[in-house]
Amino acid sequence: MGRFNLGVTPENAISRPKPGQILFYPADISETEILIPYGETRFCSSAGELAGNRILTITEGLDELALLGKSALWTGSCDIRFDHADSL
Repeated sequence: MGRFNLGVTPENAISRPKPGQILFYPADISETEILIPYGETRFCSSAGELAGNRILTITEGLDELALLGKSALWTGSCDIRFDHADSL
């Protein structure tokens, strides 16, 4: 996402998210990123540890998320779409 700026500042930012805790990192010491962890994760860059805002949490199908993450690692990026789910 490069230097894309949403005007978001850190709020309760975390650097060690659990699988499915999607983080948004606004450009600061590294570029703007969305992190989707699928296993044990420590969010960092060549400049050191980073902390992002948790914006979404995936609560179902985490085993499938791990398969998707490993596929992206070994075969490259893929399109992703987020749909709104009604509250239970």
